[in-house]
Amino acid sequence: MCLVFGLENFVDFLSSVVVLWRFWASGKMTKEREKILKRRDLRASMAISFIMIVLGMGIIATATNDVKAGSEANTTNLGLILGISGTSVVVFGGLSFFKFQYASALSSESLYKDAVCSMIGTILGLALFSNTLIVRSRPQIWWLDPIVAMICG
Repeated sequence: MCLVFGLENFVDFLSSVVVLWRFWASGKMTKEREKILKRRDLRASMAISFIMIVLGMGIIATATNDVKAGSEANTTNLGLILGISGTSVVVFGGLSFFKFQYASALSSESLYKDAVCSMIGTILGLALFSNTLIVRSRPQIWWLDPIVAMICG
């Protein structure tokens, strides 16, 4: 789940870069420039969709491999994982909220998809946080972590 979480953070970064490209307009805003930016929205939306598909396939492959590998005995970094995932829930949750608000105000499909990416980061952070708490108290249900990652994928 940590790998999935890290990959999702990278994907969220990429989708944010794509959205920045979509709205980047150097110089004076004209009607022609505005049309160009509107056309960019479709390309940006498609790029974000492609990035999310690749992420989903990677998550499913990694989680499947983890289920095949079996139990992990590594419980040394659970406190660090709890801290990072808990912080990420707050950060990604806030980003999701603001991105959804701006996507609605700007009627931007690419910004909406970027907000979905951030919302997925929130969900993965929450899943990682709760899975870590569960596995910390009951190591025999180690399989919960890769199964949740597979569902997220």
